[in-house]
Amino acid sequence: MPHQINLEQLKQTPVLVKDAFAKWPSYTKVLYCNLDYDNLILYALLYILFVVATGNSVISITLVYVIEKGF
Repeated sequence: MPHQINLEQLKQTPVLVKDAFAKWPSYTKVLYCNLDYDNLILYALLYILFVVATGNSVISITLVYVIEKGF
């Protein structure tokens, strides 16, 4: 414990501490970095599968939409 506090010296001390690692991505950003692209490829492949199976693009879009909402 200090015996006294000199407030003039504390004026130069920053209140917030700068995080040196703030420019690096967080763990969750690294973990999910490719998830959007993978979902897009999955939906495109499901659409193609349903078009081939049903022969109707409107039904295929509806099925892909329902699957996407399920995820």
